[in-house]
Amino acid sequence: MNYQIKVLSGLDRGNYVILITRGPVDIPGFEHILDKIVDATRPLLDCKVLVHLQDSTFQFLPSDVADFFVRFD
Repeated sequence: MNYQIKVLSGLDRGNYVILITRGPVDIPGFEHILDKIVDATRPLLDCKVLVHLQDSTFQFLPSDVADFFVRFD
């Protein structure tokens, strides 16, 4: 999985975080994407996030997805 992340901070137009991924994405890769988004947005008071996954192929098994979502309320 390849990804690029860009944080655009504007005083008058707001803050934006753009993340673009390419290639196969598995559960650890998806967790990595979420971690990067959290890290990038943490210092911002308010922002919009765009995650572009069009060039990605997800490789999740149903059991992987169930285990992943058990962590959330």
